[in-house]
Parts: sequence; C-alpha cells; structure tokens
Amino acid sequence: MRRRLLLPLLRQRGQFIGQVRHDTALYRQPPPKPAKAQRGRPRKYGDKLTPEAIATLPTEILTLFVYGKWQKVRLQSIVAQARFLNGHPVRAVWSAIYDAKHHRWSPTRLYLASETDLTASEIVTLYGNRCQIEPLFHNLKRWWGINNLWQQRRAVLERWMQIRCIAWSMVQLLAETVAEDFPMTAVAPWRIATPVTAGLMAQWLHLHFLRVPFWRDYDPKSGKFQCPNSDFWADTDDPPRKKAA
Repeated sequence: MRRRLLLPLLRQRGQFIGQVRHDTALYRQPPPKPAKAQRGRPRKYGDKLTPEAIATLPTEILTLFVYGKWQKVRLQSIVAQARFLNGHPVRAVWSAIYDAKHHRWSPTRLYLASETDLTASEIVTLYGNRCQIEPLFHNLKRWWGINNLWQQRRAVLERWMQIRCIAWSMVQLLAETVAEDFPMTAVAPWRIATPVTAGLMAQWLHLHFLRVPFWRDYDPKSGKFQCPNSDFWADTDDPPRKKAA
C-alpha cells in the first residue's frame, strides 16, 4: 500500500484492497458546490475523520469465514478520501476479530478498497484470501532464492522465475500422484505413516539429481541443451567443463 505503486495502478484503472496504518489521513467527501459562485478554489477535502468521528460510525457484528475459519468480526465503514492517494475516494473499513479464547477483541485494523461499491464484509473476506498466497511469497523469497537473484535483464529474470514456478508445480503434482510408491523408508523413515508432502518429494529428487552431469549435453557456444544420450547417467562424478570464452 504505497503511493508510488497505487497511483500508477489507479491511472491504469486497476483496483486494490489493502491494509494501511490506523492513523492514515482520511477525509469525508467535500460539501457540494454552492449554487452561488464564490471566490477561491473549491474544497478538495471534507472534514477529517478523527478517532472521535470514527467512533460514531455505524457498527455491525457479523460472523465471517476469514483466515480459514468462521469468526466474529466487528465492522465500521465509510466512503472517504485518502490523502496519500491525492484524495481518491476509497471504502475505508475498520475491522476487529473477536478472540473467543481470551474473550476480547483484537486490535482494530484499517482496510482500504478502491471499489467503493463493495460492502465492508466483502472487503474483509476478500482481504482474508491473501493468507492463501503467503506460503508462495515465502517460497519466492526464501526457498526459491528471489532475494539472491543475479539476473540483470528483465527477460532473463522472467524466464528464470517461470522455470522455478514450473518446477515447484511439478513437485506439488508429484506429491499428489506418486504418494503410494514414494520410498519413505529411504528418504525419511521417521515419517512413515504420514502424508507425502512436496518437501519430501523435493528431498527425494535432490538425492537423485544432485550430481547428475547436465553439462555433458549443454553446448556453451549455442547456449542450447540437447536431449541426453544413452551414457548420460553413466558417470556422475566428472567435474563440469568450463564455459567457452
């Protein structure tokens, strides 16, 4: 939820839903222009939404399916203007989730949505779907090495990420299709009688392909990889040949 990201997105008629700081400057819609012409520039913002003004907004308590389970949610919403977006109208939603274990409400969070016709419950539900993509972001930054990428050209970077995404998807599919034939005793004997996960499948593939000499069928001059021949798996201990200058 950064100004430098959202303003170009709005110019391209894009939409967004995101969480912002609870003290983000929000204003009511400006009063209508008076019929009698007045000197000076018309008002861009209305009154500022102070904590006291927010407390007077209508409050509704609903049971919504958010973050993987049904929870009691307290909602307040209003169509306002965000100052960091140059006064662009947004639907502001103040949300708090009830903690049944400790019998208290969680700290109030503020969400902004560019589609002002959405209801508060729809915005909170849609924003709650982000928890499903958090593991993907974690894999991108940690396990896929996106924080240590060395590619300089955009095309090369996009091709590399496509390869990593395809490899990740194939491991997920393998974990679902070959679970019955998975050699659990050879990979993780301490996890016998547990479901086969993508991590176990990746570990098994790592054991088999760690020292496979892929460089034998790679032509550094043309930059192409040829189909492996019959002796591709013959010896896996030869050091890789250096790239041609």
